[in-house]
Amino acid sequence: MLEQEFEDDMGVEAAKNLVTKCIKSAMERDTASGNGINIAVVTDEGVDVTREKDIDALL
Repeated sequence: MLEQEFEDDMGVEAAKNLVTKCIKSAMERDTASGNGINIAVVTDEGVDVTREKDIDALL
């Protein structure tokens, strides 16, 4: 999924949406692969973390 949907000029929000879809897909296929999702975006300005409770809004 990541290889098919990733684009070099993708914005941060689109990338967060894609990452969320990929992780959720992996969790559905392998229940031992995780228990929740947090996404961290690291930039020169700092770190922005989207917590699990806010992830559903991305989908």
